[in-house]
Amino acid sequence: MMTTTNNLNISLVAQNQSQKEVTVNEAISVIDAILNRGAVHLGTNTPPGSPNAGDLYIVGSSPTGGWSGKANNIAYYNTTWKFIAPNEGFTIWVNDENISYTWDGSAWVSSISGALNNLPGVGVNTSYDSTNKLNVKSSAVLFDNIGGNVQIKVSKHSSGDTASYLFQDNYSGRAEFGLIGDDSFQLKVSGDGGGWYQAFVVDDTSGNVYFKQAIDLAGNATCNGHQLINPELKDYVLTLTTASSGTSYSVNMQNGNMFKITRTGNCTYSFTNPPASGKGGKFTLILVQDATGGRTTTWPVSVKWPAGTAPTLTTTANAVDMLTFITTDGGTTWYGKADGLNVS
Repeated sequence: MMTTTNNLNISLVAQNQSQKEVTVNEAISVIDAILNRGAVHLGTNTPPGSPNAGDLYIVGSSPTGGWSGKANNIAYYNTTWKFIAPNEGFTIWVNDENISYTWDGSAWVSSISGALNNLPGVGVNTSYDSTNKLNVKSSAVLFDNIGGNVQIKVSKHSSGDTASYLFQDNYSGRAEFGLIGDDSFQLKVSGDGGGWYQAFVVDDTSGNVYFKQAIDLAGNATCNGHQLINPELKDYVLTLTTASSGTSYSVNMQNGNMFKITRTGNCTYSFTNPPASGKGGKFTLILVQDATGGRTTTWPVSVKWPAGTAPTLTTTANAVDMLTFITTDGGTTWYGKADGLNVS
């Protein structure tokens, strides 16, 4: 019986052996096979029909034909198929995947999956630490899709824990949003990283939004027709539209609920864009005679007046009259009344 090497079972040349070149060439063939240009494929179960000399495959788990009984072996072609049983730690490159695989004693494991599993931490362009196991130092981070949806998931252990995004200034907290100490979504801010102000909370059981600080609607805010239930309003203002009327003027409720019109001619009025039927709409109209005075007014036929009679407006120069109009049916009917005539 010939003596073989410990790992690859390559036959060694015996003393006084004849045809030593056969043993030597066989050994070189084995070495050439494992140090070649890489395996053609991993997991092949059926031997290729027309292999090239030197081709090497990692046999699959259910081989057939000339590979039967050689599951997970290295198969290389040198006139005939020959096999190497891998030892734990045996590593070989797989060409069609451009990844190296290592035999772990029971399976071929990708170098990528093996290298990236159960890491103590990862630092990209920096080092990780005991708290920040994943640490990225970059001007931007992109989480891209693969042709469909993409999600970022932050999962906490229990309701009393925190799952949040924290924004910092020189590593000092300035804003945080997420599930902070309970399961309601909230936003809070800080000026120094020590004292925090809760801005709003979205209740997890109802979806109701609770604002915890003052709200300054500096822009053109709108509720888009939605209800404000039991609001307490303090120091509010109405949008005032100021214009001159000429001979006709359209009171457009989309412009506000208060109009101050200087009459420069005998004017016919129309009311446009009231709320939909079933909603109440109301506006105040302040009519000012110009320096000439004597300007007359013609109202829409849809206006109903107390006792069926329109008020007699003041015609003296620079006189001011105030009126209110209300509709509940989308402008089909308007209820008008004089709030003050010849106000001075």
